[in-house]
Amino acid sequence: MVMSSAREKARQRGDAFKARLIESTDWLSPEQAAEQLDCSVDELREQIKAGDLIAVDHDERVLIPAFQVSGGKLLPHLRETLHAMSIESPWLRLSWLIAPNERLCGESPLESLERAPEAVLLVAKGVGVQGGA
Repeated sequence: MVMSSAREKARQRGDAFKARLIESTDWLSPEQAAEQLDCSVDELREQIKAGDLIAVDHDERVLIPAFQVSGGKLLPHLRETLHAMSIESPWLRLSWLIAPNERLCGESPLESLERAPEAVLLVAKGVGVQGGA
């Protein structure tokens, strides 16, 4: 039973982590995101599958962080940043994008993306790499 207790505690920590992320940002449904990007939901799903934007599964729904869509387009430099990251979990990718980062002078990668896209890309390349940021 010790193993299942440890597993349950890990699941609870994961659920709490996801709940904090859900509360920390605004979300779009696939239909809303597709409408804003002027594409079909199928095209949007292809972009998600290709790693061009983040979507998470939560409570049997697909949710897309709204910050990824700006002015009817994907946020500038987001696609390149996501492709540079070696981690695949959408939850961890989202967390990395919105959390303050020492290598970006305490700003989150999302905050730095417009001002310093090259710096964000460089830091993104180290995400998930042993010794990286």
